[in-house]
Amino acid sequence: MLEREPFLAESMITIGQILRRFCNKMINNIGKDVVKYKVIDPFDDPLSPKSEILRYGTTMIKRKVWITFKNNMTITLQRPLLLSSFTAMTVVASTST
Repeated sequence: MLEREPFLAESMITIGQILRRFCNKMINNIGKDVVKYKVIDPFDDPLSPKSEILRYGTTMIKRKVWITFKNNMTITLQRPLLLSSFTAMTVVASTST
Protein backbone atom coordinates (compact mmCIF):
# COMPACT_ATOMS: atom_id res chain seq x y z
CA MET A 1 0.00 0.00 0.00
CA LEU A 2 2.78 2.46 0.87
CA GLU A 3 4.39 1.95 -2.54
CA ARG A 4 1.24 3.34 -4.18
CA GLU A 5 0.95 6.29 -1.78
CA PRO A 6 4.38 7.88 -1.34
CA PHE A 7 2.94 10.86 0.57
CA LEU A 8 1.49 8.49 3.17
CA ALA A 9 4.83 6.69 3.51
CA GLU A 10 6.64 10.01 3.94
CA SER A 11 4.13 11.16 6.55
CA MET A 12 4.49 7.92 8.52
CA ILE A 13 8.26 8.34 8.67
CA THR A 14 7.83 11.89 9.93
CA ILE A 15 5.35 10.79 12.61
CA GLY A 16 7.71 8.00 13.65
CA GLN A 17 10.63 10.40 13.99
CA ILE A 18 8.57 12.82 16.07
CA LEU A 19 7.37 10.05 18.38
CA ARG A 20 10.90 8.74 18.85
CA ARG A 21 12.18 12.19 19.83
CA PHE A 22 9.26 12.72 22.20
CA CYS A 23 9.68 9.28 23.81
CA ASN A 24 13.39 9.87 24.35
CA LYS A 25 12.53 12.96 26.41
CA MET A 26 9.92 11.01 28.38
CA ILE A 27 12.27 8.19 29.46
CA ASN A 28 13.15 10.00 32.70
CA ASN A 29 9.53 10.91 33.46
CA ILE A 30 9.19 8.14 36.03
CA GLY A 31 9.89 7.77 39.72
CA LYS A 32 8.89 9.33 43.01
CA ASP A 33 9.43 12.91 41.83
CA VAL A 34 6.68 12.70 39.17
CA VAL A 35 3.48 14.50 40.19
CA LYS A 36 0.31 12.59 39.29
CA TYR A 37 -2.34 15.16 38.43
CA LYS A 38 -5.98 14.44 37.58
CA VAL A 39 -8.09 16.85 35.51
CA ILE A 40 -11.61 17.00 36.93
CA ASP A 41 -13.04 20.19 35.41
CA PRO A 42 -13.15 20.87 31.60
CA PHE A 43 -13.13 24.66 32.17
CA ASP A 44 -10.14 26.69 30.89
CA ASP A 45 -8.93 29.93 32.46
CA PRO A 46 -5.61 31.08 30.96
CA LEU A 47 -5.33 34.15 33.23
CA SER A 48 -5.93 32.45 36.57
CA PRO A 49 -5.85 28.65 36.25
CA LYS A 50 -7.42 26.92 39.24
CA SER A 51 -6.59 23.49 40.56
CA GLU A 52 -8.30 20.54 38.84
CA ILE A 53 -8.21 22.05 35.31
CA LEU A 54 -5.82 21.05 32.53
CA ARG A 55 -4.05 24.42 32.28
CA TYR A 56 -3.15 24.31 35.98
CA GLY A 57 -1.48 20.93 35.55
CA THR A 58 0.53 22.05 32.54
CA THR A 59 1.57 25.53 33.69
CA MET A 60 1.52 25.75 37.49
CA ILE A 61 3.21 22.47 38.45
CA LYS A 62 6.94 23.05 38.01
CA ARG A 63 7.99 19.41 38.29
CA LYS A 64 7.59 16.35 36.10
CA VAL A 65 3.86 15.73 35.77
CA TRP A 66 1.70 12.86 34.54
CA ILE A 67 -1.80 14.10 33.68
CA THR A 68 -4.90 11.90 33.59
CA PHE A 69 -8.57 12.76 33.22
CA LYS A 70 -11.37 11.84 35.63
CA ASN A 71 -13.78 11.04 32.80
CA ASN A 72 -14.45 11.82 29.16
CA MET A 73 -14.59 15.55 28.63
CA THR A 74 -14.31 18.18 25.94
CA ILE A 75 -11.95 20.99 26.84
CA THR A 76 -12.22 24.16 24.78
CA LEU A 77 -8.96 26.04 25.21
CA GLN A 78 -9.24 29.82 25.45
CA ARG A 79 -5.58 30.22 24.40
CA PRO A 80 -2.87 27.84 23.13
CA LEU A 81 -1.62 25.34 25.68
CA LEU A 82 2.13 24.79 25.89
CA LEU A 83 3.55 21.58 27.32
CA SER A 84 7.05 21.03 28.66
CA SER A 85 9.05 17.98 27.64
CA PHE A 86 8.45 16.60 31.14
CA THR A 87 4.66 16.55 30.81
CA ALA A 88 2.89 13.31 29.95
CA MET A 89 -0.84 12.97 29.33
CA THR A 90 -2.95 9.85 29.32
CA VAL A 91 -5.62 10.53 26.73
CA VAL A 92 -8.05 7.93 28.02
CA ALA A 93 -10.11 8.52 31.14
CA SER A 94 -8.55 7.39 34.39
CA THR A 95 -10.35 4.57 36.17
CA SER A 96 -8.69 5.04 39.56
CA THR A 97 -10.17 7.28 42.25
